[in-house]
Amino acid sequence: MEITPSLTFEINNSKDLFNKLLEEYSDFDNQYLNPRFAINCAITSWHLTDWTYHECYKREDRFQDSEKSIITEKQYLSLDF
Repeated sequence: MEITPSLTFEINNSKDLFNKLLEEYSDFDNQYLNPRFAINCAITSWHLTDWTYHECYKREDRFQDSEKSIITEKQYLSLDF
């Protein structure tokens, strides 16, 4: 049996990422004083909002900035912080 590598670690959509969050929350819940579990849970939670937005809401007009004052993703990625 051949294993094909995945660049997304088998996380292909927001549901997969949510399942990852559930596992991380379980780790955190069992050891709530462990900073690694806390930060992993927080970071995955934040990324889940991005994944869900892009997957479910990005094309809906009610979630768009009517003034177009936000920068595009391409502009953001080219910023020098």
